[in-house]
Amino acid sequence: MFEKEPVQNNADAHLRSARYTLIAVNFGDTDRTIPFWFPTAGDYAEELHGGALDMKNVPALQQVWLDIPSHYGRVWTLT
Repeated sequence: MFEKEPVQNNADAHLRSARYTLIAVNFGDTDRTIPFWFPTAGDYAEELHGGALDMKNVPALQQVWLDIPSHYGRVWTLT
């Protein structure tokens, strides 16, 4: 039987909840621009290509438009 490891303190719980990665995939034949609302504010690194696709100072719970190429995807991780 497996048991979940208990959260040791509030700081530990905060660190666990602060991790966030968005994986956006476009299976279509055309590029798409889609709205998204990131749950946590901060800087997001694009894991596949980075650089110009990284996003800085993303606000929490405010609409952000994301460009997703056709037959491809993007992966953004909170840094």
